Amino acid sequence: LMMEGTKGTEALQPWSNIRLWSDSDAQPLDALVASVKEAQEVVPLVERFRQYLHETSKVILAATARSGDVPEVFFNECVNELRSVGLKPLEMLTLEPHFTGSAVIVAAN
Repeated sequence: LMMEGTKGTEALQPWSNIRLWSDSDAQPLDALVASVKEAQEVVPLVERFRQYLHETSKVILAATARSGDVPEVFFNECVNELRSVGLKPLEMLTLEPHFTGSAVIVAAN
């Protein structure tokens, strides 16, 4: 992954212009990216960062089903949890065959 506009040795340091976010940042987030292993994690996660999301923000979940869970059921539960907090699921992509039981779910306001 390279950031747009990088050249030469800058391309070798793709994360140099990425900074970590903290509560002290007052700016809205363009995207909230998080990993979940239980659907019940979705609502508290979104509520925790709700004040930082604006009308064009995206929520990107890396959802990984635990062993013994049926992945499709887990993914649908995550989508339902996103809907329950007023987000609209836009896309869900499973990561098969590379990662069994994993999907990326994208949602927006």
